[in-house]
Amino acid sequence: MVRWASLVLVLVGCSSGSGVAGAVDGAADVVVDDTTAVVVDRDTTAVDVATQADASRADDAVADLGLPVDGRGEPTTDDVPFDLTLDAVDAAAPGPDVSGDRGTDLGVETPTDVGTLDVPATDARALDGPTDVGRPDATTVDTSEPDVGNDAADAEPFDAGDPRDADACAAPSLLCSGACVDARFDRAHCGSCDRRCGDAERCAAGVCAAWTAPSTRLAGSYGTSCAIRDDRTVWCWGNNNRGQVGAGLPASVAAPAQVAGVTDAVAVAAGSAHACAARADGTVVCWGSNTTGQLGAGDLLAHVGPQRVVGLTEVIEVTAGGAGSCARTRAGDVWCWGRVSLGSAVLQTPARMITGAVGLGGGRNHTCAVVSSGAAWCWGANASGQLGDGTTTDRVTPVAVVGLAGAVGVATGDTHSCAWLLDGTARCWGRNDGATFGNGNTTSSLTAVAGTLLTGIAHLTAGPNSTCAVRLDGTVWCWGNADGVRGADPRRPTTLPSRWGAVTGVQEVRCGEDHTCARLTGGEVVCQGSNQYGQLGQGLLSAPQAPTRVPGIGGVTQLGLGETSICARLADATLACWGLDDHLIDGAPPQRLVPTPVPGFDGVLGLSMRHGYTCVRTADGRSRCAGTFNADGQLGDGSTTERWGPVEVTVVPRGASVAPGTRFACARRADATAACWGLNTWGQLGDGSQASRPGAAPVLGLTNVIEVQSGYDHACALRDDHTVRCWGHNDGGKLGDRTTVAYSTQPVTPAGLTGVTSLAVGDHHTCALRDDGTVWCWGQNSYYQIGATGSARNGPTMVAGLAGVTTLVAGANHTCAILRDRTLRCWGINFQSQLGAGEGMSATPVTVPGMTDTVAVAAGPAVTCGARGDGSVWCWGLPFAGARGDGTCSLCRVPVGVHW
Repeated sequence: MVRWASLVLVLVGCSSGSGVAGAVDGAADVVVDDTTAVVVDRDTTAVDVATQADASRADDAVADLGLPVDGRGEPTTDDVPFDLTLDAVDAAAPGPDVSGDRGTDLGVETPTDVGTLDVPATDARALDGPTDVGRPDATTVDTSEPDVGNDAADAEPFDAGDPRDADACAAPSLLCSGACVDARFDRAHCGSCDRRCGDAERCAAGVCAAWTAPSTRLAGSYGTSCAIRDDRTVWCWGNNNRGQVGAGLPASVAAPAQVAGVTDAVAVAAGSAHACAARADGTVVCWGSNTTGQLGAGDLLAHVGPQRVVGLTEVIEVTAGGAGSCARTRAGDVWCWGRVSLGSAVLQTPARMITGAVGLGGGRNHTCAVVSSGAAWCWGANASGQLGDGTTTDRVTPVAVVGLAGAVGVATGDTHSCAWLLDGTARCWGRNDGATFGNGNTTSSLTAVAGTLLTGIAHLTAGPNSTCAVRLDGTVWCWGNADGVRGADPRRPTTLPSRWGAVTGVQEVRCGEDHTCARLTGGEVVCQGSNQYGQLGQGLLSAPQAPTRVPGIGGVTQLGLGETSICARLADATLACWGLDDHLIDGAPPQRLVPTPVPGFDGVLGLSMRHGYTCVRTADGRSRCAGTFNADGQLGDGSTTERWGPVEVTVVPRGASVAPGTRFACARRADATAACWGLNTWGQLGDGSQASRPGAAPVLGLTNVIEVQSGYDHACALRDDHTVRCWGHNDGGKLGDRTTVAYSTQPVTPAGLTGVTSLAVGDHHTCALRDDGTVWCWGQNSYYQIGATGSARNGPTMVAGLAGVTTLVAGANHTCAILRDRTLRCWGINFQSQLGAGEGMSATPVTVPGMTDTVAVAAGPAVTCGARGDGSVWCWGLPFAGARGDGTCSLCRVPVGVHW
């Protein structure tokens, strides 16, 4: 079990649904700085629901918002930095690729260039064909002063010629050249009146810094949430009616569940009923509904689990909409598949839409891309003008957004779009009757107009009828006609931004239909909004009234157990260990009675421990292993020399995930093959021989590998078709192929086992978790470790009385499982209290007391440990020094807390 990478999800309810109405009743429960009532009601003559205390703090609210102010510190629109001068779009701006290149540069099997896309003649809205995307006619752009509401008439205008000193500007504004400016975000006066940021820089907290693209490790859509953890696995929760959370799970998944087979994700997106992820190797996988080809698998068939999108490589960003998906490559090409517009032809494989893109935004039925020139191009449905080309005509080819220049990113909702600019402001187009623009009115526009009055915008996200922004100071602000963003008066839309919650340090925010999530720097996730489908990740379907942390995203994210030591991977991707360090993980063998940081291990993405060995995978793709012996070359440095401290694994290329066994090790390589090295007495290297070797040998005939696990003298692999292969010693039938042969030097298939999502390999038994939440085990059963009474089993046997399993681990002779309700069950040997309950071994899974919010578990030979959602760690079992973390545990028969 692993943890979420530095993610914090903030759920604010980004739709017009009624699922989270309670979240705005009593604004003090949600808005912690008393700004919302004042800001929301600027366009009224009375604040009928605000208190006098709220009104008295208006100055602070306006200053916090970053709006222009007049001489009394009151908001005014007279000096709003609207740039209404249209920079003509470069006629050479990249449009649809009509070169005739059909994607051979990317090796696509059946890609289509949109310039040659056949549009059905019966589809009237698709008859436009390729659109003229040359220089737009400036006369079509509305350059009049936008209507900012009735409050503009009441505001006292600022006379720039009036003499005043710096004290006349409300903090944190400065008086520069006769005008009050917010020096926190103003690129022309960054931190001081005389500091101007460069052309490619933005002003963040008063410091000029290079602009960087926002992360795409978080996704929210129509009742579904997804996030990439720091180990690059993908976890989803919420609405799963079409398999968009994960194959074989219930229709509503209230707690994060791992998407099987995706272990190296760099970007994730969630659509109406499907989701997609870009992987580190540049490929894309999608899962969920495929009725319009949105999975990109080359067909319209339903599939179980993630499917690779045909032909795509070098992808760094993905979007998922209502019936289609898009991806942006490192070179700036945007490829789409599925249905790109209402009524358009279905693309079962990707078609190239545009080149030179630097950012991508996917709405329900339309998509927009920002190109390097700062222009934006959109295509798809356009009934509300969400494409920004001045018309309401649907487009199957990209058209330029009129009235937009200097954009660095774009966010798309159902019927509106907004772009954020390098200067930290925004421009929007499309439907605005729900106040999705945030500019003080509800006037829609077919072209880009000045959006929210907010400044210092780092990035935007759009829900169906609302918009949220992360500012450069790490706060979140929202507006629109959606539950959770209406501020003080839930009866009226929020036409201006209001601060949401007390959350700071936000790195990324995403709106779903009726919830919002934000990723923070501290490794936590909080959510608020409707929880009809469990999209808040709380394990229940009830909706909290304030942003609430998603358990398991923060604190300890992964545990590893050796014979006499324990290690934990933390939210900040560092490593802490305690106990007797027989693994010599940092080159010295001290006894640590409390968890102690291990120097030199930063960016840890994976941790694997077995008996006397520890292996760690870091963000740079390296794997390092440490142990007490290397006589068989099991450390993976190509030698049999004894080593003190960790050594880099060099027998396999970087990017491999190493699974140590006993005196041997195996790894999944980046090309989805497997290789093993070390002791080979029983054929555990899988190379067709019994010759031991310090160098890696490919496992024969094994491809499309998702995961490899090593046991005492056998190993197993999970393939992307969700079947299993095992090799090595077959004592007790632990290879699972229903034979009685002593060993196999090459992989065999466990009998009748399909739909597997993860493996757990013990010393002499093997278990598999299937996509229906059941567990199947086989092999030796001397201690009931396969969850049954009687003798060994040489084929998979279902563990009775166990369902709804999300995580599975195996110790030497016992097994443990985390259930969807986050309780923990264990079975097998119990002589040293490894099960945490009862006396003696048990063939029936027993509930571990006190582990009611379990997010990670690890099992060693005689000790078991679990991490809870609050970040605490609990251990039980054999009383080796430091098992508890404070050196005081004698025999931990039940879980005891580790002292940090």
